[in-house]
Amino acid sequence: MKGIRWLLSIAFFMCVVMGFVPAYAVSPCDCDLNNDGRCNMRDWLIFGQDWGRTDCLTPGVNCECDLNNDGRCNMRDWLLFGQAWGRTDCPTQ
Repeated sequence: MKGIRWLLSIAFFMCVVMGFVPAYAVSPCDCDLNNDGRCNMRDWLIFGQDWGRTDCLTPGVNCECDLNNDGRCNMRDWLLFGQAWGRTDCPTQ
């Protein structure tokens, strides 16, 4: 199991380092889920609450982790989340 986690971590960081930017990335601060201007652990906790859900397009269901609005909280959303991880200059609304 450690090997799988290690492999996923490497894949994630390689995507970030190589500049993987999906066409549907809307904001450079998609990871600022609580709109406090920072992408930090508080946002990670919000992101993880609905991880794995596949019913995010169902009326009445609010999935904070569905950053690309495809109805699922999956690896694509995680890559979007990680792109601006650590930023402290995100616009607040």
